[in-house]
Amino acid sequence: MNGQERTNKNGETQTTEELSAFSSADLTKTDEAISALAGIIDEKTENCCAQSCKAVADSTEPADCETVSQQNEKPSLSPAEQKSLAIKYIVFAAIALAGMYFVQIFHAFAPLFDKIYYGNLTTIFFYACNVIFWIPFIAVLYKQIKKHTGYKVFRRSRTELSLKRSLIIYACALVPIFIVSAALGFEIKVVFELGKKVTGMQLTTNAVMYVHGAVKLIITVIIIQLVQEAAELLYKGKYSAYIPFGGIAACLICGFTDVIVAYGTNLFTMFAWLYVAFTLLYGVIYLLSKKNFFVTYFVSLIIYIL
Repeated sequence: MNGQERTNKNGETQTTEELSAFSSADLTKTDEAISALAGIIDEKTENCCAQSCKAVADSTEPADCETVSQQNEKPSLSPAEQKSLAIKYIVFAAIALAGMYFVQIFHAFAPLFDKIYYGNLTTIFFYACNVIFWIPFIAVLYKQIKKHTGYKVFRRSRTELSLKRSLIIYACALVPIFIVSAALGFEIKVVFELGKKVTGMQLTTNAVMYVHGAVKLIITVIIIQLVQEAAELLYKGKYSAYIPFGGIAACLICGFTDVIVAYGTNLFTMFAWLYVAFTLLYGVIYLLSKKNFFVTYFVSLIIYIL
């Protein structure tokens, strides 16, 4: 039979025709259609997301990414907070400057060594005392700057230097080396300082002197960094990021102070005057290296030695 019989309340028999059910083949086709439709929807969604992400990535330039990263590292400050932070930078720069020249007090102990080995140990003693004082001073200064300002003086730039910037930095190193060599009769500065007759004591003295200069240069670069950061917070001019405020300050303060010290202690003043120009150049290199301490320091060290 194609139907089923049932009896109603009046006892009458009725036949209900059985509804035809879906076959298994029809259900399979329906599932396939639904799956295909879901796949199309998923594909369209992924494409839209990919296009949206690509558009965002294309619209953001590397420089902008770096700026955003820097903004994330340094939250926006109010003018009062910027002024307060700039004052802290200047105070720490003054402390670094004071520590740089505090070591002149060791000249007071020179008479104790003037009669030892014909006075040849006096210079070695002075330079060695300076280095012994400066190394822990730099460590403490670094920790205090980081604690009170959050600024890390020993830091690298997160972006690589372009070929153009690298070539300019190389030129900044080669030009002064050539100028100094020409001023010394086209002789390398290291050879000139050693002299013709090199003795073991002369080599020792020069080695200690170069270590002294290398450590002193660390403090100089720290001063350049702090003054540059302070000036950029206080001065919001159009070209503020291109002016070597740190180099100018180091030139006017550290450079001319070294000239005065050189005249007061009867040292060779030619290199002291050259140091005035070099400190300005160090500030320029600091900006060219995108405020990279290590690039600035090593290039400046090459200039100082050669």
